[in-house]
Amino acid sequence: GSLGTLAVVTRLTLKVRPRPEVSAMMTAGLRGWKQVHDVLSALNETPAAPVAVTLILRPSANQVATLALRLEGTAAEIASLQETLGRELASADIDDVETLSEDDEERFFHWMHNGAQVSDTVRSLLRKTGTWAKWARARTGEEVEAEVVFMQGAKRTAGAPEGGSSVAD
Repeated sequence: GSLGTLAVVTRLTLKVRPRPEVSAMMTAGLRGWKQVHDVLSALNETPAAPVAVTLILRPSANQVATLALRLEGTAAEIASLQETLGRELASADIDDVETLSEDDEERFFHWMHNGAQVSDTVRSLLRKTGTWAKWARARTGEEVEAEVVFMQGAKRTAGAPEGGSSVAD
């Protein structure tokens, strides 16, 4: 125990959520520390809560940080979240907002070239899709072609499957 205190967990309740139908990420460049504070405070109170909020501190001439918001749900829920969060970010005088699909290798390469760090979980997923190996080759200067990757389980396809679905059969 900590400082001589012993605790025993006798009951633990976990909430298991189904795998989301759609995932997306919104990013926004923040120009000042007051803007960072105001946006994070507003996100703490918004009914359109993202699944995850990440603040990437990477000061540059025109930005002190990049805000990354992860969204999950059905396609309709994602569209509604993007619209609501987009309005809220615009009301905070943020005009550098971008929406990214999680399976777009070109955007992944862009973020990695700009110093993004990935978690072990993300790295594991990127290894399954083959994107991590492509990134390793790109870092050495090899010319690699980015593609949009559609994945379900361990299958990988390039381009949308027949019928317009964004997931491989």
